[in-house]
Amino acid sequence: MNTLPNSKTQSAIGAFDFSNGSEHALKQQFEIIRAFFLTDHASEVITSLNAMVEYFLFSENLANVTPAMREDIVSQLLVVTFIAKLEKNYNDMKGM
Repeated sequence: MNTLPNSKTQSAIGAFDFSNGSEHALKQQFEIIRAFFLTDHASEVITSLNAMVEYFLFSENLANVTPAMREDIVSQLLVVTFIAKLEKNYNDMKGM
């Protein structure tokens, strides 16, 4: 996975217009994220999501795992990745 910023991404971020209430919206989003991590730490959420995935993967009826359940597992893993990155960025922003 390529996690390095590319020039296209950087230029889009640099060109973002913070007028017309956008700055206020970003502050609101930050407050939502802050409140989320005050309620539950990312490690707790990730542990819970991983437990659900493990339940499916290690159940005796693994043959009965449907394609829809497999898609749910993939979605859970994407959420785990998102929450881990979100917490890292939140912690980085707190230090500013």
